[in-house]
Amino acid sequence: MTTGKVVLDRWREVNALFDAALDRAPSARAAFLREACGGDEDLLRLASELVASVETAPDFLEDPALLVTLADELDCDAEDVGRRVGAYRLLAPIGRGGTGTVYAAERVGGDFEQRLAVKILRRGLDTADVLERFRAERRILASLSHPNIARLYDGGATDDGRPYLIMELVEGEPITEYCDSRRLGIGERLRLFATVCRAVQHAHRKLIVHRDIKPSNILVTGDGTPKLLDFGIAKLLHADPALRDTPLTRTGLRPMTPAYASPEQVRGDPITTAVDVYQLGLLLYELVSGRRPYRIESRSPQAFETAVREQDPERPSQALRRRGEAGEAGPGGDIVAVIATRRGTDPRRLRARLSGDIDTIVAKALRSEPEQRYASAADLAEDVERHLDRRPVAARPATWGYRAKKLIRRRPGTVAAGMLISLAGIGYSATLQLHAQALERERDRARVEAEKARQVAGFMREVFTFSGPNVTKGGMVTARELLDEAARRLEVRLVEQPPVRASLLSAIARVYQEYGVNERALALYTDAVSARRLVATEHAADHADDLRAIAFLLQRSDPARSDSLYREALTLAERHAGPSHQVVGRILTDYGHSLSFRGVVPNEEVRAMYRRAIRIFRESTDDVRENLAHVLVISAYGSEANPLLLDGESGPDRMREALELRIALLGEESIEVAGSLSDLALAVEPDDSEESVRLLRRAVEIMDKLVQKRHPQALGMLSNLAAVHRDRGELDLAEPIFRETIALYDQVDPNSSSKAYPLSHLGGILNTLGRGAEAEPLLVESLERFRTMQLGPEDIRILKTSSHLATSMFLHGRFGDAERVLLGIDRRARSAGGPPGTQFVLEALVELYDAWGRTGDADRYRAELEMHMAR
Repeated sequence: MTTGKVVLDRWREVNALFDAALDRAPSARAAFLREACGGDEDLLRLASELVASVETAPDFLEDPALLVTLADELDCDAEDVGRRVGAYRLLAPIGRGGTGTVYAAERVGGDFEQRLAVKILRRGLDTADVLERFRAERRILASLSHPNIARLYDGGATDDGRPYLIMELVEGEPITEYCDSRRLGIGERLRLFATVCRAVQHAHRKLIVHRDIKPSNILVTGDGTPKLLDFGIAKLLHADPALRDTPLTRTGLRPMTPAYASPEQVRGDPITTAVDVYQLGLLLYELVSGRRPYRIESRSPQAFETAVREQDPERPSQALRRRGEAGEAGPGGDIVAVIATRRGTDPRRLRARLSGDIDTIVAKALRSEPEQRYASAADLAEDVERHLDRRPVAARPATWGYRAKKLIRRRPGTVAAGMLISLAGIGYSATLQLHAQALERERDRARVEAEKARQVAGFMREVFTFSGPNVTKGGMVTARELLDEAARRLEVRLVEQPPVRASLLSAIARVYQEYGVNERALALYTDAVSARRLVATEHAADHADDLRAIAFLLQRSDPARSDSLYREALTLAERHAGPSHQVVGRILTDYGHSLSFRGVVPNEEVRAMYRRAIRIFRESTDDVRENLAHVLVISAYGSEANPLLLDGESGPDRMREALELRIALLGEESIEVAGSLSDLALAVEPDDSEESVRLLRRAVEIMDKLVQKRHPQALGMLSNLAAVHRDRGELDLAEPIFRETIALYDQVDPNSSSKAYPLSHLGGILNTLGRGAEAEPLLVESLERFRTMQLGPEDIRILKTSSHLATSMFLHGRFGDAERVLLGIDRRARSAGGPPGTQFVLEALVELYDAWGRTGDADRYRAELEMHMAR
């Protein structure tokens, strides 16, 4: 049998010749190949066939990997026809990819007939890397369950050791052919496309990027159901390092279809969900216009990659003005007429239908910069649906004229009547005056911004002179020292320019906050607010955001003051920036979390705040992905005091969407991505504690690399990692991590109230190990720190830690003290209606009376505990 190494080595030879030949004129290619092959007839034949396919096959670029041609030389699909694979007999090959062949198959024996698809690894490609890619595809498909994604049923290995997958057999046509053969109009095509987007979004929420979305991988069945296929080159965003570099990548074969490759795939940049958004944009382009967005002279991979790098995509409506291209044909050469007929219209009407919203939606999806595209496939689907509903689309700036045009199309009669009445009272001179006033305001605003920019630039030049050799005498200045110098200079500089000074103070405060130096950040935010109070409300959004930042920093140490600032910020933002401004969403997010954390308002009130914030961010035309990710996370799990905050959506799904947004925005290593990994870890822990540990270790690794473990967020992640180990019964792993976390708190922020968590958890572990005397002082300190948060006596954290404290007391013989503590918190728990903490109190009372030998009391509380658990 030919080995995978032979196939791949041979491929490198063929590929090098193929690339070199395409750099020459067509008439010189044959002679070049004969000379370069040096008498190797097989090599000459393979390279010649590939070069010829470029010149003769219009759909050559849709082949996902040139390796298929070479593999055909070393494999014979016909040998497998009729063979049994598990419970199925292979009937005929129905598709080929770079690593596998897909067969139609039927079930052998049994009480019912069933036809499925079987994908088998091609002979000769059984290297460790390719086998791992095949196994990765199985894991990816197994994690997906969606009506518009072909299902995986089973998998295994053939008698000769080749792995196979048993999948749903989708009998349908590629989505473009389905639409064309039925002459579907633009509206029907858009609805079908939106359904495909939802399927892709489902994969993204599982942290899977398809990266090969094209018509042939989306089949539409006879009843009109689209099915997304072939995750053979998909990427797991959170995969282990061993899976990040796929076999195709390591062997130099980029995993992509050239005609549907995104700019970052062509450049070899990191892969994110933005790749799929781009490919969905290409699919939408082809569905509505029948064309592709780039003008290319030949259909070689190099020509296409050059076009992607160097050209801006042409608008779909404009592409319909092009003459026929290579590979296109139509009656009389009028391909545009053929395209329009397939869409149930004529060229003029089709161009008009695509102009405007559809051009704009496609343009946003096809931006060369990933961060400028739609934040998710769901956002793209929603914009398409907005267009279908004749509502303003997010891809276009929501100007008054644009919104008015939409309103006219939705309610033409009402608007027309209103316009007639209004126009009667408006004179030409008034219109000119309004235009003049608007221009003057714009000129004034531009002058102010230019002066502000000049002063900021001057200030920063002053700060950076601090790092010059005349000052440092050859030494090096750290980023933190520059930050401290900027803050020091601002104490006396720019006092006569409050807006400029406030902006700089706020920016420096945010950096201090990111470093975890919260006291310094709080002081600078407070100075910024004082400066903003001196100016008019034109900077209201910034003013409100600074108030929000102060409230956030105070929400544990001074919750009453924090609540007051949140309310002031919300009123200011809504009144002067508008109820849909993004700063309103940020305030609602953080204020809702603060209220939820303390459990002081009903769930529904907090839900309403989160729902409104999510709506603001989803509808914003600005890049608010980080804000959306933040509210998705905290709304998914609430807090220990108030955990039930979901609106019919799973917590892990929300957290995966947040992680996806942050990776697309910031890359795979940032503080925010680490935070999302930690949040997702806690959400999946009940179902997959092993995955939870892996995610938390990755989060801690990122934080240690970026800011070291001393950062407050890193300490929280360490504490969470230890808690998961504890829940898994791995006390020998949990104890040292809790001790490390407590020691780091003592170094970084010894007065932090957050230190209460690892203290309480460690005390509980020591109790379990029978070391109550060692646990007691830790639990006393934990309670003191929890009380600084101004939590109610019935708060679950107070109840849990008090129960641990009582346990530590009776473990070293102080039964009476333990009883007084437990009966006191039992009364408080009952007075609050029996919150979740009741269970912990009852369990502790049973343990106490069992250890004390008071069997009757132990049995009474044991019966009550059983009734409580049964409810």
